[in-house]
Amino acid sequence: MSFYFQTDESIIRPLEHQGITRLYTAHGRFDRIKELKKLNHSIVVNFLELLDILIKSPSSPKREEKLEDLNLLFINMHHLINELRPHQARETLRVMMERQKQQRLETAEKLNKHLDRVVAMLQSCSSSLQMASRQQDSSFEKMEIDESNKRTGDDNEFSREDEIMCNALEDIS
Repeated sequence: MSFYFQTDESIIRPLEHQGITRLYTAHGRFDRIKELKKLNHSIVVNFLELLDILIKSPSSPKREEKLEDLNLLFINMHHLINELRPHQARETLRVMMERQKQQRLETAEKLNKHLDRVVAMLQSCSSSLQMASRQQDSSFEKMEIDESNKRTGDDNEFSREDEIMCNALEDIS
């Protein structure tokens, strides 16, 4: 058993296919709001006429006719409202997608701000490390110079002592 969905089918079955009389014209582009207002006005008028009938003669056959008229008016109004639902659904989806787009843009903006802060922090840390490295290098250079000066001085002292010892040995021999 397989089910097929035909895209050319209308979402809402026309009233005529349901055996119900359509009270508004649905040819071409018609103003649904205007038609809804007309149906609403007709419902109010028919309701007032029904009240008048019920007051004057509650068992009159006109009462059943008015109830059927009201029923038909409500069915037509309900059908017209249901025809608006796909438009409403599209509009709702459009609004939801706009809202999601806006939220994503705001999130991306926040993320970019955080990224900029992280980059700034990393640059600050990098420059601090470079400065500390330079200071450490210069202090190592000073220490090396001091050490080399000490060694050079020690080497000069040893060479003098060696020279004196050598001269003394030469004198003895």
